[in-house]
Amino acid sequence: MLFGSCVTIVTLSANAEQPEPIALDEFLDTYQLDCARKDEQVQFLQSFRQSRWQMITARFESVFTPRIVKSMNTGRYNIINKIGKGDVNWIIDQKLHKLKNNCS
Repeated sequence: MLFGSCVTIVTLSANAEQPEPIALDEFLDTYQLDCARKDEQVQFLQSFRQSRWQMITARFESVFTPRIVKSMNTGRYNIINKIGKGDVNWIIDQKLHKLKNNCS
């Protein structure tokens, strides 16, 4: 019991020092496409793509983080969950698809 309490306290203090992550999915949802700068925007959007390894580590972090820590940092763990499920890459794919089809 004592060990579990120490781990929880250490986890809480470590997470308290981390900055809030950028709400990447909200940013991408509101990102405006501009056909005049198609090449720049393709590179910009692809720079946000999550690698397979980042998705796997996000899934592990989502599963193994204690519930009390998740409740204290809901914004951080919402985006981690979306990265793990591939939602962020899906939004990027949709934007790239629009650029490809709507801009000649």
